Amino acid sequence: MILENTIKQASQLLKNHNINSYELDAEIILSDIMKVTREFLIINNHLNISKNIIKKYNLAISRRVKREPVAYIIGKKEFWSKNFLVNKKTLIPRPETELLIYKVIDFFKDKKINILDIGTGSGCILLSIIKELSNSKGIGIDISQEAVRIARLNSKNLNLICL
Repeated sequence: MILENTIKQASQLLKNHNINSYELDAEIILSDIMKVTREFLIINNHLNISKNIIKKYNLAISRRVKREPVAYIIGKKEFWSKNFLVNKKTLIPRPETELLIYKVIDFFKDKKINILDIGTGSGCILLSIIKELSNSKGIGIDISQEAVRIARLNSKNLNLICL
């Protein structure tokens, strides 16, 4: 099937199920499955897609039709200009939380602080602050071992030391 038609069909299905961001969601999901950028999809909209990709895409779109967040479907969410792994055991980072990061960094710039993040989830808040305030340290804890595992992976992906 042609790339452009695949996205159009998925977008229409999402639209019919009252998903407001239907086209964006369809593009993000397909770009993740194909491991390309959304821009690549737009520029190369005439390409044929393999049956294997179509099968994965249809499964992902059916998850979105059931209102599963795109971040859980693709397993990541951008936060503070970095990609963080997420799953159903972590909350999805909200864009407005970046304001908190900005305020903390601005207030504590050039200082060494220790941070305790209770209910760390993906670790996005703690890890973003520690990445910016390189002299600082932090501890993230969570009741969910799976969330702790994800936070550790995110720490490793950001080249931060995790004990």
